[in-house]
Amino acid sequence: MEERDIAILKHIADYRVSMPTVVKKLFFDGQRSAYSPVMDRLRNTEKVVQSHRVLRGGRSYHQLSRKGASLLGLPESYARPLGRKSVIQHLSILSFCAMGSRPRTYIKDPNDLSNFFAGAVPLGEHCLEQDRDEYRLYQIYVPEEGMHRKNLFKAVRERYERASALPAVNSWIEERKYAFAILVTTETRRDVMIRFVRGRLHAEQQNDIPLAAMAHYWVECIPDFEKALR
Repeated sequence: MEERDIAILKHIADYRVSMPTVVKKLFFDGQRSAYSPVMDRLRNTEKVVQSHRVLRGGRSYHQLSRKGASLLGLPESYARPLGRKSVIQHLSILSFCAMGSRPRTYIKDPNDLSNFFAGAVPLGEHCLEQDRDEYRLYQIYVPEEGMHRKNLFKAVRERYERASALPAVNSWIEERKYAFAILVTTETRRDVMIRFVRGRLHAEQQNDIPLAAMAHYWVECIPDFEKALR
């Protein structure tokens, strides 16, 4: 197998899933003519990738096969079918990191957070955003579709409180090097969440210090994978 083949497999392993648009962008400069024969070979000849055509419009997502997982020295669980919620979570994080407004690196192993912090590390999914010598570590939150906004606001605040209770993490929060990303699927919800973290929903935040006054927040609109799944 070629070096690029292995890089593609590692990419899929990192996120547990990937999509044709992402693989084309990262490894083939967006060219379908270059992408298609390679992925056909990895699926049908090498049999190291499996594709699930379960997204509306006949679209699919990629996952490692058992052979692909074994080739990378990974457990068989990397090739097992994922539940609906897991697929949505993984695709959302993939979209934010690989197709978002800025390039980011997903931290797939929570133990790797110990490279940044001494002692206890924060819970949740994380990615690293780096631009030259500047970097920022994001905790990623993907709210469930249809979640009542009061429950959503509570969950967002609780994530800040848990992270800021860790001294090493809190110093990063104060320096704006540790931040919170909230991924939503509509511009309306994005607007509501921005107003919430800035403390501008006055009827619901009369006594609260705005979260944006204490930490850096990024609210990004991503594709609605809940609706995309058939």
